[in-house]
Amino acid sequence: AHRLWRDGLNSFRAPHRRAIQCLSIGEISRLTRPAAAPPPTPQLPDTPVYTGEWSLTAACVTGSGHKRRGAICQDYFQSWWLEQQDVLIVAVADGAGSARYAEHGSQAAVRAVGHALVAALRGGAVPDRPLMRQAVASAVRCIQTLEQDFSSRGIACRLADFASTLIVAVCCRDKFLHAQIGDGAVVICEADNLSCISPYEKGEYANETYFLTSRNVLQKL
Repeated sequence: AHRLWRDGLNSFRAPHRRAIQCLSIGEISRLTRPAAAPPPTPQLPDTPVYTGEWSLTAACVTGSGHKRRGAICQDYFQSWWLEQQDVLIVAVADGAGSARYAEHGSQAAVRAVGHALVAALRGGAVPDRPLMRQAVASAVRCIQTLEQDFSSRGIACRLADFASTLIVAVCCRDKFLHAQIGDGAVVICEADNLSCISPYEKGEYANETYFLTSRNVLQKL
């Protein structure tokens, strides 16, 4: 069995007879627009539902510091199951707690990287490292466009206000690919042995990390 842990993605399991819980399937919806009310936090079942060949369990939890400040959860995740290609895509983003519109940045990043991968794989692209890099670049551009969109509508902001990390995994029958910007971990469990297959990226200080809004961020990929 394999398991994948992340702040917003608690566990990923591939039992002997693989199965999937598709938390969200289909085309990417429009990016969340700023509104008086914050976007809702995704609500998920407590137990996984098995269909097809994969199983996925996930959750987002509002941190204690956010609760004390009355802030909403700034994390986001989404998954896509491409039945014809037999590929599962999972993306999770951790919005920076100090960023004013981090929840919009994390949602934009996840949806953009997922949309790029879904479109490419459905179009016949081979899942490989260049494709993962292109998909993450799409997320970076999407956040930049989001900042420009906010500014054009008179909302005072800067790019750093949308800061978010990103981890995306592409699970195929014969390979596993992942890309990461910022902290977090991709952990594989085989025969009850855990191994971290992702680098722990941080900045100059222990409590500092890289974000999709950081300068030259693709060099950290």
